[in-house]
Amino acid sequence: MKGIPKRYLLVAAIAAALACLFVQYFKLSGLFDRRVPVLETQPNNCYDKTIRVLARPFYNPYTFFDSEGNPTGHDVELINIVANELKMNLDLQLTDWNSAIEAIKSGKADVLMACEFFNRHSSETELANTVYTVYDEFAVFGNKPLDKPIQLLDKKIGILKNGNVSSNLYSMGLAGKCTGYDSYFGAFKALMNGECEYVIGRTAVGIAILDNLGAKDIKPLMSIGSSCMCFGLSPDNQELRAKIDAILMKLKTDGTLERLHRKWLTTFVQPYTFEDVMRNNPWLPLTAVALVALLIYVYVKWHREKRAQLLEIERMEGNLDKISQKAEDYHEMLIKASSGYLEVNLSQNAIIGDIIDVDDNGTQTIINKASARTPTGYNEFMKWWADNMLVSDKAEFLAVSNCQHLISRFNAGQKIVDIFCTSLRKNGKNERHCKHTYYIFRNETNSNIMAFCLVTDITDEVNAERKANELRQVLTAMANDYDSILHFDFDKHRIDCYRFGRLLKDANEVDGSFSTFEDFMKGYAEDFILPEDQNDFISEMTSVKILPVIKSGKVFSAKFRYGKQEAPRWLGINMIHHKDHKDRNCVLIGIRDMTDEISIEQRHQTELKEQNKALEIARDMAQAANNAKTAFLFNMSHDIRTPMGAILGFTNLAIKNIDDKEKTLDCLKKTKASGEHLLALINDILEMSRIESGKVTLEEKDIDLIDVCESSLPMLRILADEKNISFIFKHSDISDRNVHADSLRLSQIIINVISNAMKYTNPGGQVSFTLSQESCDLPGKNMYRLVFEDTGIGMSKEFQRHIFETFSRENTSTVSGHQGTGLGMAITKNLVGLMGGTIEVESEQGKGSKFTIRIPLCAVNANDNASNNAANDTKSQASLEGKKVLLVEDNELNREIAAELLLDNGLEVDMAEDGSIAVKMITEKGCQYYDFVLMDIQMPIMDGYKATSAIRALPDSDALPIIALSANAFEEDRQKSITAGMNAHIAKPIKVKELLETLRKFA
Repeated sequence: MKGIPKRYLLVAAIAAALACLFVQYFKLSGLFDRRVPVLETQPNNCYDKTIRVLARPFYNPYTFFDSEGNPTGHDVELINIVANELKMNLDLQLTDWNSAIEAIKSGKADVLMACEFFNRHSSETELANTVYTVYDEFAVFGNKPLDKPIQLLDKKIGILKNGNVSSNLYSMGLAGKCTGYDSYFGAFKALMNGECEYVIGRTAVGIAILDNLGAKDIKPLMSIGSSCMCFGLSPDNQELRAKIDAILMKLKTDGTLERLHRKWLTTFVQPYTFEDVMRNNPWLPLTAVALVALLIYVYVKWHREKRAQLLEIERMEGNLDKISQKAEDYHEMLIKASSGYLEVNLSQNAIIGDIIDVDDNGTQTIINKASARTPTGYNEFMKWWADNMLVSDKAEFLAVSNCQHLISRFNAGQKIVDIFCTSLRKNGKNERHCKHTYYIFRNETNSNIMAFCLVTDITDEVNAERKANELRQVLTAMANDYDSILHFDFDKHRIDCYRFGRLLKDANEVDGSFSTFEDFMKGYAEDFILPEDQNDFISEMTSVKILPVIKSGKVFSAKFRYGKQEAPRWLGINMIHHKDHKDRNCVLIGIRDMTDEISIEQRHQTELKEQNKALEIARDMAQAANNAKTAFLFNMSHDIRTPMGAILGFTNLAIKNIDDKEKTLDCLKKTKASGEHLLALINDILEMSRIESGKVTLEEKDIDLIDVCESSLPMLRILADEKNISFIFKHSDISDRNVHADSLRLSQIIINVISNAMKYTNPGGQVSFTLSQESCDLPGKNMYRLVFEDTGIGMSKEFQRHIFETFSRENTSTVSGHQGTGLGMAITKNLVGLMGGTIEVESEQGKGSKFTIRIPLCAVNANDNASNNAANDTKSQASLEGKKVLLVEDNELNREIAAELLLDNGLEVDMAEDGSIAVKMITEKGCQYYDFVLMDIQMPIMDGYKATSAIRALPDSDALPIIALSANAFEEDRQKSITAGMNAHIAKPIKVKELLETLRKFA
């Protein structure tokens, strides 16, 4: 120590002493040995009166036992202070919760400690409560993502034993697997070790523990509520309650409650020994020494600067009046700039201070937060405000202006939040637009989140912006259609250019004032309108003509020619009243080029004229067709009545002369001939109808062309003999007689043409039919020519142009003496066209006619036809004697005729009136019993198609021939029968020869 200056020794001694004091201070304060402080309850003999207090024995940190077995905790210390303030002895008894409540209600005790409001919604008791003594928030801690409280279901959750969280988890819907720990420290250690997934605890305590443990990845994930503690008393003991409330408000004001809160809620983090602290924190001694040195330095520094600070304070006090005046000025500016303001503690859902409201006249109203006019809670006040101010979209406004939402915005880094709403003024009509601006910050003293809300009336700004948007929309919409847009004020004689285009000479010359509207339009006409149209333009563009139109809400429109004289274009002007200037004569003027539109309109008019002309032609054609059909119906009325009259007349003669066999037979023959003629008329009509509807199809197969022609001639020869007409058929140069074609349609063509020729050829005349083969340009086909010539009455040149039209006849049957529908040649032409051929006619009146038909057909191998014909010949010779037939027919007359025909040809006949009866008979007798089934199609109960399907479903039904007998005589009807499972189709009325040939095919 020798040689060391005494002043250094003195400084060292002072530093050592201070270090010792530093260590001793922190040891006594609990840093090194954090044990539960020992409390002594209030003695029972100090005062005249005694307050009887009850508490739960295990409610850490409010009431519990220390290591010596004495009751201690936050509420125990607080009730001691309250008893002293009341000048009363303290009688503290620990008991269970239910017994305590009953004791308070019965008057055996005065106060129940640790009554709790969870989330500030409801109390645990039915007792009267004091003002709250403790307010704190609860948070969920963890290192796993968490968005909603519902995600905590079935999670392992750590909580503090005997804490108020566990009693409320189920009511909050968080029924997880909860584990209680003796201390928060133990709960967070378990979270770090993976023993639980989350911890629910007080936010401030949790953050302190996590900092101590160095757990960087664990943090509060979300707030799940708050808790308010208070004392409970009997509702009848209002005097004592008022006294305790006054004491608690005093303790809250002087900061005692806040100190107790920090002391007890952080006491039971984890007990430490001095050795633990020194082992874990070797820097503490050095820190103590450094702190002592720093304290000495700070003291010297402070001593030097103290005088300067005092001088500065004096200077600041001298400026206090100026600062106060500035504050008042700022307050005045705030009132003028806003409609009101308030301060809010968002964390506690509380309004701080007074609510300032400024009405439309600038009058300031102070609404005290304790006033009965409004709720004291911030969320409740905002709901009251929304209801009374008639806020529209109230739910949306409250959703974004409540405490929780504003806190979440602040936590997301947003310190200034604007919320807009629309309400109605006091008259209930005019809209009022407000902007609520929240300036959000955190109170560093208690970590509460605070906000200053400034309410501003922005109605004028919103209305101005709305009008501006409407104007922009109008101008934008007009800009899409107009080259130039102008605004003209007739009252001020001022014009403004909103959009400058090529149809304005100079925007600078346009903007400004004019003596009259007419002056501007006169100058515009000279610059743009063609000379010959200028006078009309000037006379049209006057205020006298324009103002009445636009004031009535209509659009004033006009169009004129402009541009070059040799290639003029069209300019259009539209004017509408400017809605933003209702009380003034203002118009928006749109100018555009209408040349394309007018050209389109002119083309449209031309097309419309052409369409009208086409419609007139179509109308004339329709009228002609309608006249033709009318003539046809007139002709058919005669042509159908003629054979019908013959049938009825000859039938009556046969009945009358029934005993005269020869005369009766003659009548029946003539009746049959008339019926066949009537059937031919009906067939022609139906055939033409099917052709026009596109239902006729060709059924092509391999045939001998010459055989088909010759098979069609016998009936024609009979007709020729009856009329004493010479008929000749010849063929030449036929190298390929076997072709692939529809024999039925080919025969129909031949019969139609020849019978038509014989009809109009007088006795003694001649009809010839020549078949020949020609070369053909179509690959794989030969061209066959059919020429029909007669020496008949011939046709006029005019009628030759219409001979192939439907319903056309040169004269009616009454005039010509020949019956017919006028459809035969139309049918023939359509069938020839269907086969890909052509038909031509040459005729001269009084000399006869010549029809030439050319049809391209594919040639086939002759051997195939020969084998098919041989097979058919063999079938046609089969005997039908003794064969069993089931005749299915619902019409009794048709059934009787068909049965008689079958019996006459040696067949045995069973009959069924309906398809269902036929199915039953075949089911009972078996499919082998009958050789044939003749099936009608249209029957009332079960038609022929359904009956056939039912029969085919029976065993061994494939070998049973089912033949359709139907009045549906067309090809599609035959196909439908085959599809239903039938083997053949015969059209009614029944032709005996066709019926017998069909039966022999399946015999």
